[in-house]
Amino acid sequence: MTSEPHFKNPNPKLIGKWYLNSNNLVFLDFIAFTMKIIRLSLFFCCTPLIFSCNDKMEEPLGLELDFQPLEIGNYWIYQVDEIQYFGEGDSESYSFYFRDKIMDSFENEEGLDVFRLVRSKSIDGVDWQNESVFTLQMEKNSLVKKEGNQVEVTLVFPPMVGKSWDANVYDAKQADFYAITEMGIIHSIGTNQVNTLTVLQADEDDAIILRDKRYQVFGKGIGLVESYEEILQYCSRNECLGEQIIEEGRFRHLSISEYGKN
Repeated sequence: MTSEPHFKNPNPKLIGKWYLNSNNLVFLDFIAFTMKIIRLSLFFCCTPLIFSCNDKMEEPLGLELDFQPLEIGNYWIYQVDEIQYFGEGDSESYSFYFRDKIMDSFENEEGLDVFRLVRSKSIDGVDWQNESVFTLQMEKNSLVKKEGNQVEVTLVFPPMVGKSWDANVYDAKQADFYAITEMGIIHSIGTNQVNTLTVLQADEDDAIILRDKRYQVFGKGIGLVESYEEILQYCSRNECLGEQIIEEGRFRHLSISEYGKN
């Protein structure tokens, strides 16, 4: 706290530029002197207020929630490549489209906005059939996805490289940690150059029993632009151990082809 300035009068006969003589008191510029003192006092008294106002006006670190915009009518169309593995030498490949669209929203018991999305599937990108329903909501600076009985924290805010979290924190499942591994990578999406971040969900491959590689990419101002999932179970019998013979599993890759609002 700034203290009031102290002034010392070096001449006891000089007080505020009043001069004492034998005849009378002569007023020189007492008013100007007094106004100067007032201005100095106001400056020192108000300086803490000025800095306090500046501090309050500073904006907090942005949460960058636009890495997953949530508005009714938003939609995203993905080209999907998928391989289903049923056993040794037995697999089927598929190519199709997913469309995720925010249909409506409601307020939950905690007063949070919950957005309901419908995922539709199409072979040709023209005729669509509803595939599933899930919700997205912001809770404690986290993007929470609920589908059926599964609850997953897919992203946290503000995003930064190295930040990790338990994706199953709201679920009864065993902890599963995700982490942001890249930010600021520019991807070409259509004619746009989009700032993206990457969430690594799993990166495990012992080349003997299991391969589990999963990640998602979010684009600033767009949302999810890519999803990669490869979960394979290798043959673990003595005669085929270590040969990476796939007994079961799935590969699925989503890449965005269109997005907008209607």
